[in-house]
Amino acid sequence: MKTSVILGTLGLGLGACAFAGCSSDNKTAGGTGGTSAGGNTSTGGSSSNGGNSDSGTPQGCPANVTPEFFDGGLTQVGYSEPTKSVTLGDGGYYEMPNNSKYHGHCFTFADGAGSTIYPPCGDTGPCFTVNTGLCMTADLGVGSATTWGAGFGCNLNEASTAGAAALFTDVIGMSTITASVYGCSAPPLLQVQLNVVDPPVDSLGVPGSGYFCNRTATWSKPDADGNITATVQLTDLTQDCWNPGGVVFDPATMHVKSIQGQINAVDGKASTWDFCLSRLSIE
Repeated sequence: MKTSVILGTLGLGLGACAFAGCSSDNKTAGGTGGTSAGGNTSTGGSSSNGGNSDSGTPQGCPANVTPEFFDGGLTQVGYSEPTKSVTLGDGGYYEMPNNSKYHGHCFTFADGAGSTIYPPCGDTGPCFTVNTGLCMTADLGVGSATTWGAGFGCNLNEASTAGAAALFTDVIGMSTITASVYGCSAPPLLQVQLNVVDPPVDSLGVPGSGYFCNRTATWSKPDADGNITATVQLTDLTQDCWNPGGVVFDPATMHVKSIQGQINAVDGKASTWDFCLSRLSIE
């Protein structure tokens, strides 16, 4: 089976708010999880509604062309060159090259209310492969209370064997998250986050969402290969970062299950993205 996706012509724009959208009127909605090619269920997506104020400059990707994606045998996703991506193993398995402690299958998620992302990991389609690298295309609907966008993630403590469970781990001794993106239509705004197990409770004893994120880091200028990079301090992550005053992430005591990047839907317009990750690390 092959699925065709028509991409618009959107390009790389460096916004004032990196890693995330600038709007603060975020609500909550459920994210959809993914299943790796090996049958491992991965962590679901963030529940924030993304209100971006900058959708990037429309340039870079071929216009009015319909790329084809082949289920079960993905060789490339979109138009961004996968050979420059982070290296993935069978079934989209990622081992952080700087720290072998963190390893697991990568996945995608979307709001299911106007936004889609390819590859659509889970029961609806194939996931990342060795050939695709961590490359994806995302068609986001107009931002609203339920249309918050889409994203990707990688489990941090999961064996590569089929049926292995995604377990949690710690980040003791770590201080930063670094992400680099490139492509013909790389999002200027990317919300980076860690999915925390057993999140703290509020004054009424209600657990938080467990999504500790950041939307204030600054991208570097593009390097010779077109990569733009941002580094976030772990202590700059807060729970539900779209709301001010959230609980601050504590690397010494909190356990994490996955690392994720969310592309937030834009207020007032739909948007399309075509990009890859050349770096995704915890250090």
